[in-house]
Amino acid sequence: MDLNLWIAFVVSTAVIVAIPGPTVMLVVSHALTHGSLLAMGTVSAIALANIVLIGLSYLGIAALLSASDLLFSAVRICGALYLIHIGARMFRAGSTVSVPESRATSALRLARQGFVSTLLNPKSFVFVVSFFPQFMNPDAPSLPQIVVLTASFLGVGIPVISVYVLLAGRIGARFNGGRHLKVLHRTAGSMLVLTGVGALFATVF
Repeated sequence: MDLNLWIAFVVSTAVIVAIPGPTVMLVVSHALTHGSLLAMGTVSAIALANIVLIGLSYLGIAALLSASDLLFSAVRICGALYLIHIGARMFRAGSTVSVPESRATSALRLARQGFVSTLLNPKSFVFVVSFFPQFMNPDAPSLPQIVVLTASFLGVGIPVISVYVLLAGRIGARFNGGRHLKVLHRTAGSMLVLTGVGALFATVF
């Protein structure tokens, strides 16, 4: 793979991933309410979901999705509703007293949320379909190039998102307790609901 293309890809990826979107909002909300360690499980699940998306892209399924306005809108609406659902549950958790989960149960639930929300974000499909080919040599075998780009994408994206996780985890740790915990849950839940509503509004209107 051409070195200049690879450098351009790495720089572009860092800029794009650093811009807050649904993925960043989700991991930040998890870090605020559950701490950095459990939120890193969300980051790992998001990385796995991106590998799945890139694999589907290679098989041509992502191109089919991006070519169908109806299917694209349907998946996007499902993803927006899922974010709203997660945010509403998190907001309610700040208003009610519930039985504490074990760390293993919390980690699995947060990871599942990260995995599903990433798969239900059709922008991820479109990103892979439209972004990756710009940095590929059409005259060279595609599979080795996709492997290199995928590894580079994760190698840049995971550390960038992890910075958000660590910063949000520090903030959450300072206010984690009593009334502050309720505020954290409500703030994080509101962030996700607003993100989901924004995505839903953009799809419908």
